[in-house]
This record gives sequence, structure tokens and C-alpha cells, in this order.
Amino acid sequence: MAQSEDRRAGLPDRNAPHLDALRAAAVEARRAEARSWSAMVAHQDAQERRFAADGLTGPALAVARSTVAGDVARVLNCSERFAASTLSTARQVRRDLPDTWCAFRRGLVERIAVTRIAEAAALLTADAGVTDLEVLAAFDAEASAAAARMPLSRLGPWMRRYIARAAPEAADRRARRSRADRWVRVTHDDDGMSLLEARLPTLTAAAIARRLSAVARSADSPVPHQDERGRALDGAQDPADVPETRADGDPRTLDQREADLLGAWLLSGRIDGVEVDAKIAVMIPEATLIGDSQAPGIAADGSFTVPAEDARRLALRGLTGGHDWYEARCRPRTVSGPASDGLGPTGTEVDLLSVVSTGRAPSKRVRDALIF
Repeated sequence: MAQSEDRRAGLPDRNAPHLDALRAAAVEARRAEARSWSAMVAHQDAQERRFAADGLTGPALAVARSTVAGDVARVLNCSERFAASTLSTARQVRRDLPDTWCAFRRGLVERIAVTRIAEAAALLTADAGVTDLEVLAAFDAEASAAAARMPLSRLGPWMRRYIARAAPEAADRRARRSRADRWVRVTHDDDGMSLLEARLPTLTAAAIARRLSAVARSADSPVPHQDERGRALDGAQDPADVPETRADGDPRTLDQREADLLGAWLLSGRIDGVEVDAKIAVMIPEATLIGDSQAPGIAADGSFTVPAEDARRLALRGLTGGHDWYEARCRPRTVSGPASDGLGPTGTEVDLLSVVSTGRAPSKRVRDALIF
């Protein structure tokens, strides 16, 4: 049935034989990777037994142990650093994360995902100080299942949300420490181009991204084509010859408009044109708002978390009229996860927003709900 429906819709056939072969090859490649990890650990264990039998201690034992990573590196044709890191990860996963290891051996999870899960587990136990084996076991079960059903681009944010909810106090401490690590860097590349990077608080970065996107997508907002010397870009001799709005036929892509807009804002401090209302939706638990919890706020799309202190500061500004506030209704249900508020393991597993509107045209709140 699915095959015929795909054909009628003009979509690729999901059940095509060559896709089945590709899927089987991918699973076997993951299984082979897991077997190689097992072989690494087995070699390391055998060498440790030999070192003990030889009576090696102190510096001599440290030197002997360093040769194990070298042995693995020569076989895999990789650096000793990568071999040592892989050995450490393999041992950690086999010891502490049995569900993840089982999924890896079955070919359900790829190597990079296993490594990311191991890093997140280390953060949960070391930095957060979680010693409860049940908490680690719950994370192992949830993370391995998530890795099997979602790509890496979604797994990373998922684990960040999970850890922030599992150990909110530790997440708040990390946020306080990280706030000091703010910077802007410019790396000059070839062909007259450079890379501008900035490490900013999440709310600031999210607001910048939303505003850039909103203005770049607007049909009526002009985006200058100027560089720092006042010359027109894209080959035009006169900036006036190039349309600055999409409505007038601006040929630039959205990425190009965002880049030009960012440059114009940074150089002039302002941009003329239609004011754009760029919205960011952040879900903040009630207990966090009243100070009874350090649980973070979560972006409506789950892409980032907001430290509890920042969430409360955001709420305080909202009381002065700086924000629109909506009450998000939760449909409570029993779910596994680090919190017992019924929101799921990462706070986004249930449909939070429930807005009802009557009438022919949607209200402003319903339009916002659809945007978020």
C-alpha cells in the first residue's frame, strides 16, 4: 500500500530493493564498528594482564600502557590520540551504558551517536554529580532509543534538554561559568572573504538569528548591497541600480541578504526600513518562574535551553510590557524521564500549546501559535 501511494504521489519508493540493500549495508557497517571496539578493549585487557604479570609499576607501567593506543592506531591507520579516545569511549559505553552498547552492536546506532551519548553521560555523572544508577540507566535507555530514531542534528539538542532537566542545578552552574566565555573573532580567508564568529548568550543569539531571518524574508524591508568602502556588491556599479527589497526583484538568496544585513547593522548601528516583529517562543515551567526550581526554559522548537536565571529575568521584563505572555496548557500523562511534570524526558514530548479561537479570522494568539 505504501509503495503504490508513494508512486501515485511521485515520491521515491521507500521499499525499493536497492534501498533495502543500502539499509542492510549501513546496519552491517555499524555492527562491524562495534566489533572493532570490542577487539580494541580485548587487546587492551590482554595487555593489562601481561603488564601485571611482568610486575610493571609507576613510570614503566605508564609507558607500557601508552603503547596500546599506538598498536590500535597502526592497525586502524589513525592518530594515537583518536585511538586513545576511542578506547576510552568504548570502555565507558560497555561498562556504564548497556542499552547504548546493545543498540550499537545491533547496528541501530552509528558510532558518532554512541560517542555523543557517552560524552553526555560523562557530563551527567561528573559535572552534574549524578550518582544514582537509576538516573544513568534511564538516560541510557532514552538516549539509545532517541539515537535510533533521529539524526545527529536532533540528537544533540535532545540530550542537552534531557541533561538540563535531569540536573538543573548543575546546568545552571555551567551556564554561569560559560557566560564569562564571550567573544567575537574574525578569521580572514582567501578571495577577499572572512569568517565572523561570536559566542553569545543563547537568548541574544536566538534573537539576532530571528531578527535577521525576519528582515531578510520580508518583501518590503530593504537590505543594502554595500561593503565597508561604500561600493556596490554583486557586480553593480551603483548601489541604486540593485534592488534592495524582494518586492522590487532583489536577486540575492536569503543567506546573502542575512549576511549583508548583519554587516549593515554592525557598521551603521541601524537599518532603515519596515520594523519587523521577530518572535521567540520560550516555554518556562511554573516552578522555575516562582523560584522553586532551577529547571531551564526550553525553546518551543526544542533547539535550545534557557538557564533558569535568564528565564526569570525574561519573565520580569515581560511584566513591564516587553513581551507577550501566553499560558501553555499541558496535557499531563505518565512518561519516563528526569522530571515528574508529565512533559516527557526533555520537556517537549507533549503538545504544550492549546489555544482556542472562535470567529472567521484567526486571532493574534492563534497566529503566534502556528508560527511557533
